Amino acid sequence: MKYDYRPPYVERDSNIKIRKCKKCLEFKKTEKLETKSICKICYIKERGKKRCNKCHIRKEVHYFYKNNSNNDGYCSKCKGCVQKPSKNKQKQYSKKYLEKLKKDNNL
Repeated sequence: MKYDYRPPYVERDSNIKIRKCKKCLEFKKTEKLETKSICKICYIKERGKKRCNKCHIRKEVHYFYKNNSNNDGYCSKCKGCVQKPSKNKQKQYSKKYLEKLKKDNNL
């Protein structure tokens, strides 16, 4: 049996910090870790919680829409943040609606 002397991961730029996940034992960028030692995917599987990218609150997985294009299988924003339009959009909608009402009443 031959020993493999290659490093367990490919070193990239020195600015990129890489850590090992304790659960899946894979080397990942620190950006992809939920805590200091567990990656986002393992955290979701283990505890059933995920952090919303908009409100930054950890919530149960059932508060997120399913999205198979993401690695963890859920959207990055919770249902509440997806459904809330921003304040600028609310103003635009209300202005458009008021203009439409004015036109309808004048006809």
